[in-house]
Amino acid sequence: MRIKIIIINNMLIFIFLFFLLYSNFISRIIGYNLNALFYLSFLLLLIYSLRKYFLNKIIIFQLFIVLFFAIYIFDTSFDFSANLLTIKDFIVPLLCLGIGMFFTENKLTAINYLNILYLFFIAYGIIQEVCFYTGYFYFLPWDVNYSELCIANGVVNIYQGNLLRFFGMMNSSIEYQVFVSMIPLFLLLNYNVIVNKRIFIINFILSILFLTFSFERSPIIMFLIVLIIWKFKDVLKFKNFIIVCFMVLTIFTFINYNIDFLLNNEYTKYAYQRLINGLFLKYNEDAAILERNNLQWKISKDIATKEFFGIGPGRITPSASEYKGYIGPHNNFLAFYLAYGIVGLILFLIFILFIIMRLSKIKNNFKLFGYGIIVSFFAMAMFNMPFSGKQGIIFYMLLGYLINEPLSQTIVPLSSKSTLKLKESM
Repeated sequence: MRIKIIIINNMLIFIFLFFLLYSNFISRIIGYNLNALFYLSFLLLLIYSLRKYFLNKIIIFQLFIVLFFAIYIFDTSFDFSANLLTIKDFIVPLLCLGIGMFFTENKLTAINYLNILYLFFIAYGIIQEVCFYTGYFYFLPWDVNYSELCIANGVVNIYQGNLLRFFGMMNSSIEYQVFVSMIPLFLLLNYNVIVNKRIFIINFILSILFLTFSFERSPIIMFLIVLIIWKFKDVLKFKNFIIVCFMVLTIFTFINYNIDFLLNNEYTKYAYQRLINGLFLKYNEDAAILERNNLQWKISKDIATKEFFGIGPGRITPSASEYKGYIGPHNNFLAFYLAYGIVGLILFLIFILFIIMRLSKIKNNFKLFGYGIIVSFFAMAMFNMPFSGKQGIIFYMLLGYLINEPLSQTIVPLSSKSTLKLKESM
């Protein structure tokens, strides 16, 4: 019986991770949408995990928020089909917290499956970059067809030409780059349980190369935020500090040596300037930030001051962008406010606070990593929608994994005889 349970667990984990990473990519190649298979695998794993964690206090509060969000689907002030899309964009990611907790219980399987599946995932991103920069993009006909289809449908914000990713166009809100910034660090956090460490090393190196040549600021800044918060104390050690200084000096030397190319090449000049603006907080000189401040944020704030109970999620959810009346706030906090009102936003923030409180009780390494995840996604949420879609899935899934880690333990003296007892931190 136990062997049967292990086999089922392993199968569900593999299928979910496989379709999470590859459903969009395979759909482009074969011409048929396989996302239904991903959501089916999600549903099976969700049911399996809820049976185990249904009485968990955080899960109970999560289900309350899901119910609150679900009620808004029946808002009659906007198209019902657009409201239904909020299930995919807002509710499914939120429910992945329990799936992350399930992964903690099956750590060896989940981490090693992810390590293996991620190899081709990141390798293909490198292949896309090579084809793009060398001009041989037509070696990837399914990507070209997808690009032309998007252009025909009116998509005009194809960043750096037609360079594509598994989940769509390359821009600051794309899921693929968020995955590339989070998954390698998550694997590094669990390095001790990785069986094939050579594959992990290859994965990590390819991820750094991909982020370097993608020049997209949001995932790069998110990567740095998590790394700094997580490893800040380790960096202060003399040996590590010297290594980090050498790496930073090498990167700056490389950039300085190629500065003319970066500033004048049509593929890199805008991306490089956006990255510099983001790293040095030069938002008053950033065209994208100025446009949002003068248009999307202004409109969203004007509506927010008048609609305290929201205007309905169908107007906000990214998947409903083609519907008449859609509002793209480019700010996830504003989006929750507009979609579900002040109550919905407060519920979300309380939920994150509960997660932070739980993180504070686990061992330091995982705790700091969790803090880094939250800070990086919150920073991105000021400008984009990282709590929705597959970005949201990776956010909640990682946090679910972390909060299910064992509580940290402290040594407490019981008597003057130096008797020690391990006491669970509360």
